[in-house]
Amino acid sequence: MLRCATVRAMTMDYKATLNLPQTDFPMKANLPQREPEILARWERERLYELIQEARRGRPLYVLHDGPPYANGRIHIGHALNKILKDIIVKSKTMEGYQVPFVPGWDCHGLPIEHQVLKELGGKKKTLGKIEIRQLCREYAEKYFKIQREEFQRLGVLGDWHNPYLTMTHDYEAAVLREVGKFVKGGGVYKGKKPVLWCPVDETALAEAEVEYEEHTSPSIYVKFPLENSPQVLSSRAVLGVNFPSDVKTVSIVIWTTTPWTLPANQAVCLHPDFDYAFVRVGDEVLVIAEKLVDAVAKACGLSRYTVLGVRKGQMQLGGFEGLRCRRPASEGTSPILLGEFVTLEQGTGCVHIAPGHGQEDYELALKYNDSHYQAEIQTPLEVLAPVDDQGRFTDEAPEWQGKTVFEANPLIVQKLKASGVLLGEGTLTHTYPHCWRCKNPVIFRATDQWFVSMEKNDLRKKALEQIDIVRWLPPRGRDRIYGMILNRPDWCLSRQRVWGVPIPGFMCPGCDQVLITPAIVEHVAKLVEQDGTDVWFEREAADLLPAGTTCPKCGGRDFDKERDILDVWFESGVSHAAVLKPRGKADGQEWWPADLYLEGSDQHRGWFHSTLLAGITTDGRAPYKSVLTHGFVLDGEGNKMSKSAGNVVAPQEVIKQYGAEILRLWVAGQDYQEDVRISQTILTQLGEVYRKIRNTTRFLLSNLADYDPHRDALPDESLSELDRWALLRLHRLIDCVRHNYQEFDFRQIFHELDYFCAVDMSAIYFDVLKDRLYTFRKDAPARRASQRVLHETLLSLTKLMAPILSFTAEEIWQSIPEQQRKAPSVHLTQFPKADPRYKDVELEKRWERLLHIRTVVQAGLEMQRREKLIGAPLEAKVRLSTSPETYTFLKRYEQDLPALFIVSQVELREVAEVPTEGYLLSDASGFAVDVLKADGTKCARCWRYQTSVGANAAHPALCARCVEAIS
Repeated sequence: MLRCATVRAMTMDYKATLNLPQTDFPMKANLPQREPEILARWERERLYELIQEARRGRPLYVLHDGPPYANGRIHIGHALNKILKDIIVKSKTMEGYQVPFVPGWDCHGLPIEHQVLKELGGKKKTLGKIEIRQLCREYAEKYFKIQREEFQRLGVLGDWHNPYLTMTHDYEAAVLREVGKFVKGGGVYKGKKPVLWCPVDETALAEAEVEYEEHTSPSIYVKFPLENSPQVLSSRAVLGVNFPSDVKTVSIVIWTTTPWTLPANQAVCLHPDFDYAFVRVGDEVLVIAEKLVDAVAKACGLSRYTVLGVRKGQMQLGGFEGLRCRRPASEGTSPILLGEFVTLEQGTGCVHIAPGHGQEDYELALKYNDSHYQAEIQTPLEVLAPVDDQGRFTDEAPEWQGKTVFEANPLIVQKLKASGVLLGEGTLTHTYPHCWRCKNPVIFRATDQWFVSMEKNDLRKKALEQIDIVRWLPPRGRDRIYGMILNRPDWCLSRQRVWGVPIPGFMCPGCDQVLITPAIVEHVAKLVEQDGTDVWFEREAADLLPAGTTCPKCGGRDFDKERDILDVWFESGVSHAAVLKPRGKADGQEWWPADLYLEGSDQHRGWFHSTLLAGITTDGRAPYKSVLTHGFVLDGEGNKMSKSAGNVVAPQEVIKQYGAEILRLWVAGQDYQEDVRISQTILTQLGEVYRKIRNTTRFLLSNLADYDPHRDALPDESLSELDRWALLRLHRLIDCVRHNYQEFDFRQIFHELDYFCAVDMSAIYFDVLKDRLYTFRKDAPARRASQRVLHETLLSLTKLMAPILSFTAEEIWQSIPEQQRKAPSVHLTQFPKADPRYKDVELEKRWERLLHIRTVVQAGLEMQRREKLIGAPLEAKVRLSTSPETYTFLKRYEQDLPALFIVSQVELREVAEVPTEGYLLSDASGFAVDVLKADGTKCARCWRYQTSVGANAAHPALCARCVEAIS
């Protein structure tokens, strides 16, 4: 009988007695195919609606979505933006808030109209405004739907069935009602002022609609000869400088890079506090800021010159102010004025003033046109802009009529040279504003436009005060928008296009009176609410005005309607009023003001800016509590992406190759508040990080197949120190991750998850645990205790990663037995809470020491493996010669050390002095390591080398522990 038992043992398949991992959760993610299946389930189950219903009654957190333009497919910057928002929405939801997210689209404006007209080509001349608007609407409708699908493919949850579109009737009516509030406040006016103008698209532009690119301009120094003779100027009552008798003229020297603005010159400006030198060159004297004389002389090739004297821009007796110069490029004379905007950074310290082509010039003209300065200027300064919508000179500058301003530049320089007033010329390569849409240089041009005053009702002052109340992330965002508000001109509301919300203003042809009142605006808003803004373009003025409207100035009854549309930044800027207020009200909640706005850093001059001014004007405060910004996406080398450079990374291609999950991980792994990089190399590296996280969760799932927490969970006192260390690390992770979600520091979460999975779990805990999980009896207390930790880790880790790795977390969740999940989707759960009872400082110190010893031991094992003394670590016995203190410390763990080091035996020796020779490795903390061949024979089941192998006749190939496990 004994012989039969022995034969049976030798032929027995011990593998079948092991608790091998079991799970349907695949090692290969196959994300491009699996993600659409998960999306389909979310859509089928209406997950977003389920989440909102489950969170009803909880505290609100509102992230208001800034609307992208509905023109084209999404790019990688869109993906960065929407994924960031989704991470925040999901993390706040899992913190216990109700977080509605209504995506929106900007459907009006130049980008869409420009593309439609481009596609029409010559056919556009045969179409009227209504037909063009209809084509724009169809175009916006098409791309809004495409973008919606692409955003959803990223795993972004939101109210996709009820987004807000700026072209719907209700939204357009809301825009007009906000205009009515602006009008009621008295800040809206129509006037002629210089604005940024695109000659190609023939429209005014907002500062947010220009890009600053390199441009090469003429750089010229021009003499403005003073009208008075040197003898008159030398009088103490004028300039008080003794000019030699052979000096024939005294000229103010200006510098400009826009020769085309010289025909519109109205004045010359000096700084009141600068010192100006009178520089003699031959028989003429040039007036130049003293600190710039050498630079000007070098630029203009003035080799021999003498400084006759120096005078302040403003003098107690006499002075420059009010003196007149001959205009070099047009008829007439211009006065010398004083202004503190003049700088010494470049040029001559003397500035040519064209109020029709510059904001500071315009403001200076307004100041001096006041009756107080009549003596200095004699006649009012004209806001002259002899340039038409296409940037061509008009008959107000007949010499260059029909020429574009850039074509006229060399011709004007030639005229200056011929008339002897060109002192020097060259070129300057500098940053210059370009139209964001057509990419061509823009100009400053005074035209009749609608404006919002920044000074009326203290709009600028209130905006600056609100900026200091809002939380700006990063904090430098505060300084950026503060400077922009501080120095911005009045807000130009009008655009010379057809695709947008019309300005609800009228003009009396009898007396040129502008007519716009809150009552008129509300009347138009009601029409628009019913029929849309097409009604403005379809009907005559009389049909758009309230019955019986008369001109308040002349009593006339005939009116012309305004032809311009509203700035699209106004439209999106009032989205808080058009979306948050009515949606919140319909839901029985208060969504306004929003808790957070999140967009690219360029929106300090765009959406953040316009919505701040709108909120203050209509509601007296900013419509947001916090503003978070992200940078731009660059290629792997840090270069701007462009089709011509061939370095564009399209999100659609990334998803096709890697899945959206890797894009989401990329977003989380970046310092997104700076510019971020993306490349194939970066994505491949992220794929490796993802694989570690996925494999960690797969290990967890596969070793819990036989575990039921209700039946098998053991109390804390049954946990080993290793298990308690794992729980300590898990709850530290919970605390850290939750904190960083609150701080929007997703990169730190990325690193924490990566380290926890790769080091704490895979390299340490799982490595040590495999022996007990696979070889102990299925219901062994030590195994069940570790399974309890694995189960808690699985649930917690899945929830913590869900806002970032939304697809994978859901896939893991669906792999957990339904009775253990308590929610049909991970996104319906809440974050785990860190339990303070697992925070054990002394245990943490002990295990920091143990793991250091383990690291040294592993280095010794690797050395002996390379020397071929051992193959696998289980072939080894580790001998530790330790100081008395270290011996005492390790003695309490003596039975656990083989499992911790993953060797077959560990021998502890206490020595008075730790040897530094004769051992593989010696460590200053009090131990030396030697690695020997293990004693005994290899167990056929657990593969440890044990002297007990062969002691059991029924199972001679097994060690005593394995015999017990299968008995």
